[in-house]
Amino acid sequence: MIWTLLWAFFKIGLVSFGGGYAIIPVIEHEALLRHWMDAEEFIRGLTIAGMAPGPVSTNSAAFIGYFLSGWPGGAYATLGMIIPSFLVIVLLGTFLQRHDGHKLIKGAFYGLRPVVTAMIAYAAFTTGQQFVEAEPFRLWRIGGAIVLFAAALLALTRFRIHPAIVLGMAGVAGAVVFA
Repeated sequence: MIWTLLWAFFKIGLVSFGGGYAIIPVIEHEALLRHWMDAEEFIRGLTIAGMAPGPVSTNSAAFIGYFLSGWPGGAYATLGMIIPSFLVIVLLGTFLQRHDGHKLIKGAFYGLRPVVTAMIAYAAFTTGQQFVEAEPFRLWRIGGAIVLFAAALLALTRFRIHPAIVLGMAGVAGAVVFA
């Protein structure tokens, strides 16, 4: 199993572009397709991965690997996730340093921005959708989650509160409201 985790996350790491949240749909697809976990387990793991320090994609790989095979699984899944990024950064960094001002390179990065944004939005949408499906008869909980979402967005954008403080406040609010 650990070699399967290494190889699966190596492939995911090869296509990771745009940050951790942009690749979450790919990780989710792989985890559900291979029946490593169900959607609810994945969302719980994603929540833990998002709260832990470090990139959410790497933390998700570590969580899934640990979920399936303990510490060795977590280590191999994490290695599978970070090795391709390291190699690509070294190779691309060398190339881009030589061709930094080229209009095709600038155009490619400009074209990738909206796609990365769409992938992040998709991850947010599917996470929210699974929350709603898990709580269909508790509309007050969904309303509370929407209020919490709006408050967090306002705290981050309008008041520029540090994300770690917003996460901590959300955890406390969630424990009080949803427990």
